[in-house]
Amino acid sequence: MERKIRLAKWEDFEIEVFIKSTWDIPSSREINDWCYNYDAHRTGEIPMLGSEYLAHLRHNGFPSPLMDWTSSPYVAAYFAFSKALAEKAVAIFIYCEWPDGFKLASNAEPQIRTLGPYVKTHRRHFLQKSRYTVCGQFESQDDPAQSQWRFMSHQTFFERRIGPNIDGLTQDALWKITIPGSERGKVMDYLNQYNINAFSLFDNEESLMEMLANQEIGFGA
Repeated sequence: MERKIRLAKWEDFEIEVFIKSTWDIPSSREINDWCYNYDAHRTGEIPMLGSEYLAHLRHNGFPSPLMDWTSSPYVAAYFAFSKALAEKAVAIFIYCEWPDGFKLASNAEPQIRTLGPYVKTHRRHFLQKSRYTVCGQFESQDDPAQSQWRFMSHQTFFERRIGPNIDGLTQDALWKITIPGSERGKVMDYLNQYNINAFSLFDNEESLMEMLANQEIGFGA
């Protein structure tokens, strides 16, 4: 365990040197204290440890427990259609945590918590109007001192649910909209007219080349 912790700290150092930034990385003791505190994840009053760093990792392709969303339907459409195939439908998911303004929770069930939008993290967070969710399950043990939070997949959370209604409340509502992939060219051209494209969302040289290629050659079907 100590070796893994030292390795993780060294990797943090490498990232900080490369991007010329520093992160408030919690210690192992702080992480343990947070994991054993039921109210830490349930109420949201205690900030999730390392959330800004996890968001940065998420935007750069490193595994993170955060699910990345956007408040913009146009940005969501871009990500849905950017790699779409004509013969396959694409899906856009819409999530609302508190449709009725408040939410119930149980330590016997997994829970989803939202993070953002005010997060000091990667610039793509602002370009893409990002929001995040994290899913956790508080695993109760015979010894209460050993009960703790564990990350769970969002897919597992929604698959385990019987329906959106819990004790008469609608919460953690999820809608799925499917659109034919053959509409890719129309959608991408429309979004580009409003400057929603690879370069505006990723802001690097590769995305600039992708944007220029699409403008000159076309988005295709």
